[in-house]
Amino acid sequence: MIGFMIRLWCDRYNMAINEFAELSGYDRKVVYRWIASESIPHNRSLRNIVDTFAHYAHWSNPTREAAFVKLLQLRETEVIWRKRRNKK
Repeated sequence: MIGFMIRLWCDRYNMAINEFAELSGYDRKVVYRWIASESIPHNRSLRNIVDTFAHYAHWSNPTREAAFVKLLQLRETEVIWRKRRNKK
């Protein structure tokens, strides 16, 4: 879900995944793992993701904070789903 949001925002702002990785300071492989849902970014990484898009797209502070809260919620959901999947 977080990977979907990254891809959605990249598409919306005509930013390549490699460009996002470069601007955010994360290795390209890390970003692709997020997009493929192979790993879940930590809270600090979520803040960096939002800050990267906010800077690039000139988001207002309320938009920036709403995006961060949304990613936090998506992260929580992904963690719960992974725990459920691993119990089976």
